[in-house]
Amino acid sequence: MPTITPIATFDLIELLKQKSREGFSQLYDQYAPSLYGIVNKIVRDATIAKDVLQDVFVKVWKNIEHYKEEKGTLFTWLLNITQYLDLARK
Repeated sequence: MPTITPIATFDLIELLKQKSREGFSQLYDQYAPSLYGIVNKIVRDATIAKDVLQDVFVKVWKNIEHYKEEKGTLFTWLLNITQYLDLARK
């Protein structure tokens, strides 16, 4: 399987704002493993963790225009969405 080189965050955000499937794929490849690990440690249920992760990426796809770089990194924004969705399930 070929290795995908991560692209710069700025370029990734621009691709996401253009609703690029390649951008979304890059986003998922770069951030899903870390987010899944965090969520799975919190909820301690792989099925719920996968559901939360899916919800996070759908929310990002629909709301990328709300991301503000000056307020924090993309990863921090993803974590905030993850935390909100996880808390909403409890």
